[in-house]
Amino acid sequence: MDPDDTNTIGVTLSVPIFAGGATQSQVRQALAQRDIEQDSFEQQKRALDRNTRNAYQTLVAGISAVEARRLAVVSAQAAFDASQVGLEVGTRTVLDVVQNQRTLFQAQLEYVNERYNFLQNRLLLAQATGKLDIDDLQVVNRMPAGDAESRLQNPADSPN
Repeated sequence: MDPDDTNTIGVTLSVPIFAGGATQSQVRQALAQRDIEQDSFEQQKRALDRNTRNAYQTLVAGISAVEARRLAVVSAQAAFDASQVGLEVGTRTVLDVVQNQRTLFQAQLEYVNERYNFLQNRLLLAQATGKLDIDDLQVVNRMPAGDAESRLQNPADSPN
């Protein structure tokens, strides 16, 4: 070997001083974003649970309300019929009959409105549970029309 022949081998390592800080910051930011998303998910889950529970309770209460309004129509119809008989025998006036007829119409209106609310709440419950589909809408859409058609064909069955 010749004294002037020297071989040099070197390794150059370049480590930025602040690169570790940027990585740590990105990790903390990603963890914070994950926590925000988890909190948002939990809030949505709780809201869905609350809305579903409320829709169910409203539907259950609606069953009683519809039945109460139906019974009010039956009662108002009986009062109207009695006032008509009373008018025929002379114990009631035309004013009594008109007042009872007005009460009957009001009871029928409230009954129809309560049934509408019940059907609407039924759809809201199906939506809250994720089970709302076109068949539910078609069934509800046919209900009022079916009632009206049957009343037109059989006026004796009508509460009027």
